[in-house]
Formats: sequence, C-alpha cells, structure tokens
Amino acid sequence: MVIAAYVESSDVIFGLTLTGRNAPVAGIESMTGPTITTVPFRHLIDHSLKVDKALDRIQKQLSNMVPFEQAGLQNIRRTSPEATSTCNLQSLLVIQPEMANDVPHGVLINGKEVKSRLAFSNYPLTMECTISPGEQLVDLSAQFNSHIIHPDQMTHILHQFGHVLRQIYANSDVPLQQIDMLSPFDLERLTDWNNACPVAAIHTLNQSVETHSAVEPKRQAVDAWDGSLTFQDLDTFASQFANHLQQLGVHPEDVVPVCLEKSRLVPVVILAILKTGAACTLVDDRLPQNRVNQMLSNSRARYFVCSEKSHNQFDLSQTDAKKLIVTLNLI
Repeated sequence: MVIAAYVESSDVIFGLTLTGRNAPVAGIESMTGPTITTVPFRHLIDHSLKVDKALDRIQKQLSNMVPFEQAGLQNIRRTSPEATSTCNLQSLLVIQPEMANDVPHGVLINGKEVKSRLAFSNYPLTMECTISPGEQLVDLSAQFNSHIIHPDQMTHILHQFGHVLRQIYANSDVPLQQIDMLSPFDLERLTDWNNACPVAAIHTLNQSVETHSAVEPKRQAVDAWDGSLTFQDLDTFASQFANHLQQLGVHPEDVVPVCLEKSRLVPVVILAILKTGAACTLVDDRLPQNRVNQMLSNSRARYFVCSEKSHNQFDLSQTDAKKLIVTLNLI
C-alpha cells in the first residue's frame, strides 16, 4: 500500500526475499546450506476489500508461487520481455523471524541508526522486517541509495510503513480504503510547516487588479514573450472583454473553458471571466476530442474561448458550446 501510494497505482511490483524452504525439493527442510531466494511479486490492490480478505489473497498468491520460487531472477528474465522488465526491481522486502541474540540494526522506525546487515543489497530500497513473536514486535530497518531517495524522505517512508502496519494489525475488519496513509510523524511535520496561517485575503483577484490599476496604473503587471502589459492595460482589456462576455449572456456561476497558447492574452481572458462572476477551466490543446467534449458537458459550458491557432483542433458539434475566438487586437 505504501508503494501504491507513492507510484499512484494499485498495480505494484516489488522484490520479495523468501526462505526458499517451501520448494518441492526432497529434504530441503533439513539442508544446512542457504536456500533463500528472491522473486518478483506483483499484486493488484483492491482497496474495497477488508484487511483480512486482502491478506488472504496475498497468502494464496504466495502459495501458488511456491513451485517456482527457486527459478531465480536470471532465469525468469529470459522468459519474455515483460518478465525482463518485471525483474528490474526497485525495492525489496525481506520478512524474517528474530534470530537468537539478535540486535537492532539499520535505520529503525524510532530513528535509531546503527550498522546494517543489509549491506549486501544492491536495490535502491531494501526493507527488512524482523518479527519477534513473543513480544509482538516488528523491527523495521532499511537500506537505501541516498542518491535516489533522500534521507528525510526515507524517514517519512519508514514512519508511513509502520503506521500502516499498526492499523492492519489492530483491525482486520476495515476496508483498505479506510487505512490512513498519513502517519502521526507526517501530520506533526505538516502542522509545524503550517503553524503560522497567512491572513485571509478580503479582496478578489479582479478587485486587487483594479486597485493596482488605480494606484499604480503604469506599473508592469504582465511580462510575456509576446509583450508586456501595465496594470492599467490589463484592467482595461479585461473589462472590455468582460463586457463582451456579459453581452453574450455569460453570468455568475457559469463555467467558461479556455484554450490558449502561453501569451499575454491569457491573464486578460482569465481576469475578464472572473470579472463576470463566472469561473474558467483551462483546456490543454493536446487533449483528445472525447475528453474535451466531456469537460464541456460536465461544466455545461455555452462558450469555448480559444485562439486562432487552436480553434481548428476541436469539433464542438457534439456539445452545446460555441467557439469564441479571441485575440488581443479584437478586445
């Protein structure tokens, strides 16, 4: 779940180091040599499932992998291009029981840092969970590449991992979507960052521009590649276009989509729409037609403000919106 939160995907892959003693090999349980193995583990997270059901799915998936756990990453890579990509793991999870006379090591979740036993790992991130059954304690340690993951970020990951683990252990009857991903450590950090609240603005953006236009009319307000505008110019052009929009029937609480190239015209159009009391939504000219149609439908737009360059890129015949081509010379 932590990986899924960072990559913004419910389809995650990470490495999993296993004891290797579950493989169907005669006498493997009594072998004195090491049998550990690393496998790629792909899991599709269903956030609607409760914790116990989600854990059951993982257990069944791991059981189905047992006959193949000794295949080896080098052999899995050869099976297909997709398998090759899958084996390029960025993170590794190691879960093991506590050894006799074991001592804490690595970057602990409580902040204690001593020498790690994970020095063998060459993955950008290796997480090791050492379980102490008698004390119901999990010792979490990590080795990471500081050129890829900043130490401060690693601290956040460890706290978040521990926070999620505690919730899963405490209540197995809640859906995964109700698991809180914000750890107390992160919450405290965010509170510290936002301790001093800024004073709320009492004026709207267009009112602020009007004030600057009256007090400092010649002061530069816009500096773009195609020219600059003073506050007086900005307010004048915006007011003229706002009047035109109102004559067309644009009212407060309407939504006016806008598709323009970066230029000094953009702030003029946005400010004009705000002056009418309406809201604007920016449309990327690279969006597919179906997505643009959906945006226009959802916003119930009656006008679509676009430039001479972008107006031919969209067909609005399937919508109720009309194109409104605008240039600074026409305002």
